[in-house]
Amino acid sequence: MALRLFISTDVILTEEYDHFQRALLDIGMKTGLKIKMVKKEDAHITLKFLGDVKSEKIEDIVLAMERSVGGMQPIFGTLKGTGVFPSPQKPRVIWIGVEGAESLADIAESLDEELSSHGFKKENRDFIPHVTVGRVKQAGQGGKGRGRRGKRKPTTVFTPDQISQISALLEEYSNTTFGDIKAESIKLMSSKLTPGGPVYRVVKEVRFF
Repeated sequence: MALRLFISTDVILTEEYDHFQRALLDIGMKTGLKIKMVKKEDAHITLKFLGDVKSEKIEDIVLAMERSVGGMQPIFGTLKGTGVFPSPQKPRVIWIGVEGAESLADIAESLDEELSSHGFKKENRDFIPHVTVGRVKQAGQGGKGRGRRGKRKPTTVFTPDQISQISALLEEYSNTTFGDIKAESIKLMSSKLTPGGPVYRVVKEVRFF
């Protein structure tokens, strides 16, 4: 049986997270954006996305996790600022940034290296620690693109008004503190996609010490 897996660490969020999400939903209602929000209790920092993995590989993954964090001290940081992926003109993923907690990048790099020896693909982009707040599921529709399985599907085209309003909100919250990081472990998580959104489950937690 295959599980959809990723490795993450927890965050501590304040009510500013709720305020930011409500402001995003307000923009969505005014401009026709359909934004899927990440529930506060599900928010996390992804260190490595693994995709669909056969259950027999879990032992190797846990071993790689143990090698990557064994003996580390707790990691402290602040959740501050905002951003989008892939670009301000195509704000498909809206996120909160991280200040401090530089060791998270070391863990992500170590996981990438350790897991590559077990057949997992190495990342081809720099690690940017962040907490995803919401994902744009629909803006306008323009033309057809290729989906993950090669099928043709509509591509999302943002209107100038949508881009402008999201950019203004990001600027408004650019210096806002949304919470803290006190990482003492990393978790192997499974994600089951449902009509109501993903359902997360802890498969294994690996503590630093």
